[in-house]
Amino acid sequence: MQKILILFSLIIFSIPSYSIEDNFLSVQKEFKSGHYLDALKELEKINSSEPQQIAMKDYWYGLCYSKLQQFDKAAIAYKSALKNKGQFEDLYYELGQALYATNDMEQARKSFALSAKKNNYKTETSYYYIGHISQILEEHKTAKEYYQRVLD
Repeated sequence: MQKILILFSLIIFSIPSYSIEDNFLSVQKEFKSGHYLDALKELEKINSSEPQQIAMKDYWYGLCYSKLQQFDKAAIAYKSALKNKGQFEDLYYELGQALYATNDMEQARKSFALSAKKNNYKTETSYYYIGHISQILEEHKTAKEYYQRVLD
């Protein structure tokens, strides 16, 4: 009986327990080192059907593509992260940046608005972008309103 308990204990304690974050440690390491292509390769190794992990993977894809200035791919990845209910503080802001870079001004403005209102992330900077985009779209009253919010 003692041998069975010892064997059972060895089996239980030898099974690694992974959190979502553990799967992304190598991605984070490569990203922080500025090795964005290597981070993308690490992302390809992560296989999961869990929506939370899919959202995190898409979010990291977006961050890497943004750093590589592949903003069209970044926008697709961020939208997928949102579709999978990704809960990242800067997700709407990063999506706004990617959309702005691809000249999708209406959608970029909506993303910056959500960043400021829903996530309260970089509120003043988001308002600035909303004002700037509104100015580009020749919506001067809206532009003035958001520029004023930056100053208040």
